[in-house]
Amino acid sequence: MAATFAFLDALGLDQEARERDIRSAYARRLKTIDQEHDAQGFQDLRAVYEEALAWAAWKKREAGAPPEAATAMTPPAAADTVPETPGAPEPVDAVDPRALGEAAFGRLATEMEDLLAQPAQNNPDPYEALLRRRLDDDDLINIDARIVFEAIVATVLAHGWRPGHENLFEAALTVFGWDADPQRLLVFGHAGLVLDRALAERRLFATQPPARQAAMRRAARALRDAGAPTVQRLRNDMRIVETMVARFPHMMRILVSFDDVEQWRSAYQAHFGAQPGAAFDIDDEIAVQVEPRSLATRLWVIARNVALTIVTALLLYAVFKPTDPAPATPAVSQQVLDAHVPPLRYQPSPGTKPGVLDTRVRVFLDADRRVSQTRNVSTSGEPGFDEAVAEALRNATPFPPKTPAEFEVSYTATITAQQAANANAPAPQQATDGTTPGAKLLGQHIPPVDYQPTRFAQPGKLALHYRVYLDADGMIVRFKQIKGSGEPRLDHAFEHALRAAKPFPASTARSFDVEWSTTITQTRRTKADRTQQPPREA
Repeated sequence: MAATFAFLDALGLDQEARERDIRSAYARRLKTIDQEHDAQGFQDLRAVYEEALAWAAWKKREAGAPPEAATAMTPPAAADTVPETPGAPEPVDAVDPRALGEAAFGRLATEMEDLLAQPAQNNPDPYEALLRRRLDDDDLINIDARIVFEAIVATVLAHGWRPGHENLFEAALTVFGWDADPQRLLVFGHAGLVLDRALAERRLFATQPPARQAAMRRAARALRDAGAPTVQRLRNDMRIVETMVARFPHMMRILVSFDDVEQWRSAYQAHFGAQPGAAFDIDDEIAVQVEPRSLATRLWVIARNVALTIVTALLLYAVFKPTDPAPATPAVSQQVLDAHVPPLRYQPSPGTKPGVLDTRVRVFLDADRRVSQTRNVSTSGEPGFDEAVAEALRNATPFPPKTPAEFEVSYTATITAQQAANANAPAPQQATDGTTPGAKLLGQHIPPVDYQPTRFAQPGKLALHYRVYLDADGMIVRFKQIKGSGEPRLDHAFEHALRAAKPFPASTARSFDVEWSTTITQTRRTKADRTQQPPREA
């Protein structure tokens, strides 16, 4: 709780301080600051002074006492104008307000555990009753103890979600009046600031259409459910969760565990091979619940909608004659792309079928006009091609200063029947001429595997086995997976390293096997660590 009253510590005061004591302490410290040469020190002192005065005024309002005669937010004109009584003893209470407040919160925590043991419910009313019962405790007649109790509730909520916090948050808004008086939170320092921002996001949340609010509440409840999410749940709610995290980050930290968000992200990556998009418009993805209707009513509604659609289409056709759409003007010209983005390094992998590969990527530039991030708008269906496009964009040289900070580009490749046949042809026998590279040579030519396990990765050893094929210049032209690791993220990272390999010496065999492994360990806090071994020949 010390951090909650840091403004009193900065002035050398305790919780018994009154407005007069605060002004005196401010005046004493003001004499030690050279305002002309230490502007930051003066600003810091002024900030804690105003925060302490606001806290003292709040204490008086809670106690029902009239404010002191001096103006609360006006500092004294000079240090020597504040009367002091040397040697006057400070009043001492027989009880410690902090201990009383902490004891009251301990009883609240025990009652919340009992409440959580009951069947699951999404209702803040029982939590509101608990708070009001605790505020009626004899211990909290002491106004300082009452403030300590409220500060602990605020700090616990701001620290992050725990079971029941979603209901405790709603109950605290009503009992403590945080929503009606946001300034009340500012005396709680960082915790109050977090809650103040969460309340602003909560008000923004309430301005959304009811269907969107219902979908977001459903997704938040699913996040709080124990156990791994199903594939259907990930497909329906993952991107809604990403939208909530992007738009309401402080409110989300109170309502759900971000460890669970990371678990969902890892599961989504494992099932769908890509991370979900960030904030996006979900209006079209939310099904509005309607009252059940009879069969005749539903048929009439369908017929009416079809008729309206046909009439609307005919009217639009009569007014706007169809014309060929004008070609879209790219945000970045092809000439600029050719000048700054290196050529793709892509070889069809086994399983590739003849046809056209088409992917569209959104590119984000930093202040220096370097590519900071890429995101697939539409995928080609061939992970190797999508990765080759992303790699080329990441390796682009800085774009011209007037280039938009965000733009989209499209890449297309045509896979011929011969290329697909070569990619899917049985692997030839390992060449007898040439030397099979050892671990040292592999380490010199294949870059480190950029794989970081998530905190939810299972501990144990992951092993890979690939066969690679070189061209006449020693470049890896294709590879075949003999044994996968069972972790798609690791397989993808290893294949990326193979594509980025440097040419091998001319004396190297034209095909050889490569094995690679990593061991994932878990600490007590479930943070993943890894001990990698260099690639080695089979």
